[in-house]
Amino acid sequence: PMGAGQPASAPGLELTLRRTTLAPDGRLPAHSHPGALVIFVEVGAFGYTALGGTIELTRAAVAGTPTPPEPMPVGTEVILNPGDWIFVEDPEDDIRNAGQDDVVLRVAGLTRIGEPFTTFLTHEQVEGTPPA
Repeated sequence: PMGAGQPASAPGLELTLRRTTLAPDGRLPAHSHPGALVIFVEVGAFGYTALGGTIELTRAAVAGTPTPPEPMPVGTEVILNPGDWIFVEDPEDDIRNAGQDDVVLRVAGLTRIGEPFTTFLTHEQVEGTPPA
């Protein structure tokens, strides 16, 4: 992380700030995070597919006017551009670089202490358990 701390007002949780870069054709397949995140697109075209959790998208301000947040659909890729950001709680997602240049993200996370920041999901977790 770029920085981290354990807020007294949020026992059992850690606040972190991370910078993540995805190269062209880069992808982080189905995974989850234990808490709440704000993901801000600094540079590039960021492909985000929500697989679960609660997700709210805010597009970059237009001519200085903030845009209202909107819910994101589950199971459909949405392309975020510089200045766009999402708020997610206990997210399960699949992310990729959807452009020709690097994608640079700033990620603020309020996550449970002692749990890995990222956990990759199995096929069964993503698709549901197949019938016996």
